[in-house]
Amino acid sequence: MMKRLKFNIFFFYFFSIFFSNTIYVPEDFSSIQLAINNSNSGDTVIVNPGLYIENLIISEGSINLISSSGAENTIIDGGFNSSVINVDSFSDSILVRGFTIQNGIGHNIQNESNIRYGGGIISHNTILNLDSLIITNNESFAGGGICLYAMGLSETKSFISNSKIHNNLSSEGGGVFIIHQSLD
Repeated sequence: MMKRLKFNIFFFYFFSIFFSNTIYVPEDFSSIQLAINNSNSGDTVIVNPGLYIENLIISEGSINLISSSGAENTIIDGGFNSSVINVDSFSDSILVRGFTIQNGIGHNIQNESNIRYGGGIISHNTILNLDSLIITNNESFAGGGICLYAMGLSETKSFISNSKIHNNLSSEGGGVFIIHQSLD
């Protein structure tokens, strides 16, 4: 039984790598959102240095969103429009590495007027891996920098490593605000 389980895990891992793609911004697609929209679960989106004024939505599949040159050189600016990155990919795993995330004002999750969550990043019931980020100059009612939430009890655990979360504004959780999830 154990050999069969190991074989199945190896088989799945091998084919997920074999069939995954790497997409480059701006070479393959002119915007990060277009690259995400054209990716499949398991794909990696590599973003080259620059200032990208976008509000990203990741709504399905496990993807890796990685800067080729680090947070100091690759900036995603929300333009004070919404959350800079909005992740709603139920129970999938999303990696975001090497960006500055700035100038987001959050997302309205309950259709309440003027109540916004997750200025920089908002994540709904997703396994979010945040690495080597600078999350700054964002604002919202809760989770100025990051809001991780689930509508009910959840086993979902997200991870933050090697990141700076500073100069974000919020009434509750200026850096990070968590509802029904856990964080390492």
